[in-house]
Amino acid sequence: MNRRKAIKSFGVGLGMVTVSPIQVISKIDKPIPKKKGHLLRIAHITDVHLHSIDNVPNRFKNCIEEIKTHKIDFVLNGGDSIMAADYSHITRESVNDQWKTWHNSISELSGYEIYSCLGNHDMWWAAPDKTDPMYGKDYVVKQLGIPNRYYGLSKMGWHFIVLDSNNKMQVLLTKNNGNG
Repeated sequence: MNRRKAIKSFGVGLGMVTVSPIQVISKIDKPIPKKKGHLLRIAHITDVHLHSIDNVPNRFKNCIEEIKTHKIDFVLNGGDSIMAADYSHITRESVNDQWKTWHNSISELSGYEIYSCLGNHDMWWAAPDKTDPMYGKDYVVKQLGIPNRYYGLSKMGWHFIVLDSNNKMQVLLTKNNGNG
């Protein structure tokens, strides 16, 4: 294969990769409208890691102001909304302060739908015991105002599935008995 054919083949292959997922995803729910113009505009924020020091809330507010200039349909929050609740030295007061900062900051997006998922830094595992109302994932679900750790939503012919990927990985090991 000469260089020109290789480049042409690569371009066609790349085009197929970028078009195929859209065609497959659009069949999950309703077909995407065939009209020209605006289909769906999403602001995706993730790993915000909000806390009340180092001018972080003001910097995030600037980000939100920029988002608002783009006439978005809704916001997807990919998790790690607060700085860190997952370390053993984090106190209840720190977790409360971080969530308070999150709520104050995200209120700048009032009027917009926000769909969130849990981030690995959002859960407080250092609670005195597992019955503490602030312990673990259920508390984060409440703080984020989401229906569950796993949920779906449909918007303008697109279906989104929000997953909690904060699960211990289980690896199955088997002993090779010499048969291959």
